Amino acid sequence: MAKIFFAIFLITICSTASSLANDTLPPVELDRVQVGVVIKPDTIVTPLFVPQTQPPGMNIMAVELDDYTESAELMRRPLEYQVLVERPGGCLFSSRFGAAVGAAMSDEGKIRAARLHYTTGNYQQAINVLEKVGSSSAHYPISLYLQALSWKEKDNLEKSDELFGRAARSSSPEVAAESSLALAISRYNQADMEYIKMVERYIQIRSDAAMPPVPRLLHQIALYDQGDFQSSIEAARHLESTSVEPTSMYFKAHAFERVQQPEKALESYYAAYELGVDAALNHIIHLEFEDRNDEAVVKLAQERLDLVNDTIARYSTISSVRLGNQEKAKYWHGRIISAPLKAATAYDAYIASQDQSLRDHFAQSLVRHTTFEHRNEAYLLLAEHYLNTGRYQESLRQALEHIVVSSLSRENRRAYYLFTLINHNQLEQYREAQNTIAAGRDIFNPDIPHYDLWVYESAKTALLIGNLERASQLYDAVGSDSTYYPSARFHRANLLTLRERYKEAEKIYKELIELNFRPEDVRIQLAILYNNWGKFKLTLETVDESTGPGVQQRGHALLKLGRFSEAIRSYYLCRQHFHRQTEEHLECTYFQALSSFNNDDYHRAIIVLENYFDEFQASPIYRERAIRLVGDAYYNEGNYDRAQEYYQQIANERYHSGYFSSLMMQNQVEDVREYVEQHSESMSRQERQNAHVYLSRRYIELGDLDQAQEYALQVGNEDAIVGFVRHLVEHGNHQQALNVAGDHHDQFPSLRYYMGLAHYRQGNYNESLRHMRAMVDHSQYKSDALHYGVQASLQVQRPDVMLLMLEAEETNNPQHLAQALPILMEQEDIDGTRQISRALLFTYTSHRDLAGYAFAWSFESSDPERAIVEYLKVTYLHQRSPYVRRSYERLYELYQQTGQPERAAALQERKNQGANQ
Repeated sequence: MAKIFFAIFLITICSTASSLANDTLPPVELDRVQVGVVIKPDTIVTPLFVPQTQPPGMNIMAVELDDYTESAELMRRPLEYQVLVERPGGCLFSSRFGAAVGAAMSDEGKIRAARLHYTTGNYQQAINVLEKVGSSSAHYPISLYLQALSWKEKDNLEKSDELFGRAARSSSPEVAAESSLALAISRYNQADMEYIKMVERYIQIRSDAAMPPVPRLLHQIALYDQGDFQSSIEAARHLESTSVEPTSMYFKAHAFERVQQPEKALESYYAAYELGVDAALNHIIHLEFEDRNDEAVVKLAQERLDLVNDTIARYSTISSVRLGNQEKAKYWHGRIISAPLKAATAYDAYIASQDQSLRDHFAQSLVRHTTFEHRNEAYLLLAEHYLNTGRYQESLRQALEHIVVSSLSRENRRAYYLFTLINHNQLEQYREAQNTIAAGRDIFNPDIPHYDLWVYESAKTALLIGNLERASQLYDAVGSDSTYYPSARFHRANLLTLRERYKEAEKIYKELIELNFRPEDVRIQLAILYNNWGKFKLTLETVDESTGPGVQQRGHALLKLGRFSEAIRSYYLCRQHFHRQTEEHLECTYFQALSSFNNDDYHRAIIVLENYFDEFQASPIYRERAIRLVGDAYYNEGNYDRAQEYYQQIANERYHSGYFSSLMMQNQVEDVREYVEQHSESMSRQERQNAHVYLSRRYIELGDLDQAQEYALQVGNEDAIVGFVRHLVEHGNHQQALNVAGDHHDQFPSLRYYMGLAHYRQGNYNESLRHMRAMVDHSQYKSDALHYGVQASLQVQRPDVMLLMLEAEETNNPQHLAQALPILMEQEDIDGTRQISRALLFTYTSHRDLAGYAFAWSFESSDPERAIVEYLKVTYLHQRSPYVRRSYERLYELYQQTGQPERAAALQERKNQGANQ
């Protein structure tokens, strides 16, 4: 007997992947900001990519039922009239001849004959006989039923359904019931929901309890398809312990799901599964997964590997991830065949995982299995994953560099530029960060998502390249409704602190404290501000001893206030918060020793410093300070030999012995001089030279310049002689400085700087300029030589263009360029004027009104038309500048000179109307 399949009804049970826009990854922790320390980014971003392919849903299984066959009851029912055929054995219509005779006699005979033809497989003959039964005959319903059966056997389902339909509407209850059932099965197999009406008609006629199980099952399914899930559940009760109980239990479980009773649904699925319905396993695993019973999911899948499909493998993958079983998660993910589902599962597993290595695996798997048209978006997610795990190089090199930016949507291009900018900021690749800002600027505006983060990161770039003013402007541009607003305000306050605008910074810090934004970090920054501001008592009110940085700032304040015992305690507590190898620990240790020293506890200072002497030796910041402090402590204890050991380790070697050091530290000059004279032969050359340097400097301070010169010349090296001349100049002894320098400047060329400085201070600007020009290539004196050389040239009204340009480049300050322009114009130095005005306009973008006017002036004689254009630029771009009126005056003259009187007249009229006022 042929089989039929129930229609497939789709029930999607796969949960949609949670929106990436609502998923928050662990934040990237912000390094604490200290005054004078580079501010590190603290950006956290949220995923912007959702896979385009959603996991496929699960179907209700295809139920197999035997095809409808004739009703044995109807086929055996006796008729009232029988015709005997004379044949041995006496069988009724046992021959074709007998059937033909019956057909010719009456409608009853035709029915009997048709039965015989049907049972012997002569379906066409049965149809021929039955078609002769009239519609008014009492036997017409059974004739329609038999015709339908015959046409069905001839595989003409359309004709068969038509006749079953007519028979179902007949007056015969038995025929109507069987025909309705036959038609219901046929309609059901054709996925025609009309089958429901046929089932209901059958149920109405056959209301007896002895109804066969197959129609009852079909009725249960019909109730489900109508949405009457409760009745469908109740209908299953009549199918217990029948041949169709497994299928009935399966549909009962579906109905429980639809009425939101997952526990009963799960119980029914388990029952169906135990009765042999393998398709129930998918739904059991789904419900266990939704209930986060991950161990059951993995156990069920492992027990029936023969039934594992892509959907079960997907659930098992994510459950294994949630259980933290990396190997199983990778195994189940590997069993998924469908590439789109594999990609979607990789994404779900990535979101579900808390393990970085698993996230690595699934983020990379997402890239491998995502379709080509969505590969860029998968790379975006990988880039974001690397970014949030602090792997900025990988984010750039292994993800963002593989993206074809032109193929991204506008929204994802914003994500691309944002991730790229964050990575470059974190890697301190400032040039690349600036290029990224330039490339992405046009697609960001205040009305789109993540604009605030773009501005925030742009501010960091400006900050890290040293453009503090631009950074401050950008931090101000972060709106108050932004997530990053408090952090932007925090960084702005840090900037204000760096620029010593303490009052403004204090106000912002206090606002952030009221908002409870990173209260510990804000209070520490406020304490740093107060210490820099000199308000040490406010520092003590701001931070307590609960954190390392906090107690460190308390120690600084107490030290400044002279409360040394309390400072010692603070610095001791500070040390407990930091590892011994850190710079913070070393700083607290040094200041603890310094507090003990100031508290006259030299022994304690020595113990603290010597216990950490190796660490101090390795520190470029505290090495010399610590050595000097421990030497001073020994000196104050009177232990000059130990002091000498430490003093000799100082790089500049100012001291050669403890006793000699004590003499110099007490400024006992005559004693030092006598000691040197007495012990000159026993002193090393370096020690003797150091002593002469000291004596030279002290005699300068005492005003005995002859003695100072004597010892400086005894030293005889560049440092001593240049140092002596420098002291002479600094103390106003310019002529003596010029005399000494004049004797030795050929040997020590750096003396020419001090000769130039002496001349400058004496008002000999031409001589000063001559010496300063000779020093502009000297690395040590270049900046100062440029400064004084420029000043000297301006003093004598002969601006030196070369010096001016070099100074502006060195200092990035074009002030002197602007100061020189009017002088050069007055002297009609066209080349110099043009060179400087061009630099102001296009390199420094400063004093642009003056520069524009001068630039235009430089073209008047050689290219008057160009001069007109440049003067017009001044009038358009700098309307409030005094150089606008001058430009109008020059334009009027140039229009007259170039034969454009009408323009000159129009310009005069505009000028008279005060258009530029």
